[in-house]
Amino acid sequence: MRWAVVNLSCFNYKKVIFESDSQELISLIVGEEIRPKIDPIRQDIKQLLQHFEEVKFVYSQRGGNEVADRIAKESLSFMNYDPKLYSIVPSWLKSHVERDRCI
Repeated sequence: MRWAVVNLSCFNYKKVIFESDSQELISLIVGEEIRPKIDPIRQDIKQLLQHFEEVKFVYSQRGGNEVADRIAKESLSFMNYDPKLYSIVPSWLKSHVERDRCI
């Protein structure tokens, strides 16, 4: 999630909705619960969020956003584990995009 926040702030987006299929992650970011091991990351995310005019964090079931799920899985399969941003729809993702459009 931090990676997504950093990259979208670099693109100067002003209004963003971040979706996750992890209810726990959403709760950790928007809540006030302190977990010492991850609190520095959470505080860093909250600091980065100040670049946006409007931000929402939304839980959605994995099946509700097949495109994001496939991108996450594909990114993790790369040898360098470096998350990717795509400016065009990769061929391996086209069928998922088409299915999401029909829903």
